Amino acid sequence: MAALRTRGDELVAAELAALRRRRPDLSHEQSADVARTVHRVAQRLLHQPTVRMRQLAAGPGGDRYAALVRELFDVDATAWQPD
Repeated sequence: MAALRTRGDELVAAELAALRRRRPDLSHEQSADVARTVHRVAQRLLHQPTVRMRQLAAGPGGDRYAALVRELFDVDATAWQPD
């Protein structure tokens, strides 16, 4: 789950960097507002799936979820262990 959130953070950072290159005219305040908004959206999108993965990982066959996360979200979940 940490790998999924890390991947989300990386994607957000890359998109914000691209926006800064495309829109250098944005003020620091505007850029900060956009960054906060994009981070909130990403966190909201990832919240329920990560909660549900934690629940499923605690059940029978939970060890399979690291492979599923890696495959579905293209993340390195090799060190991922269910809580």
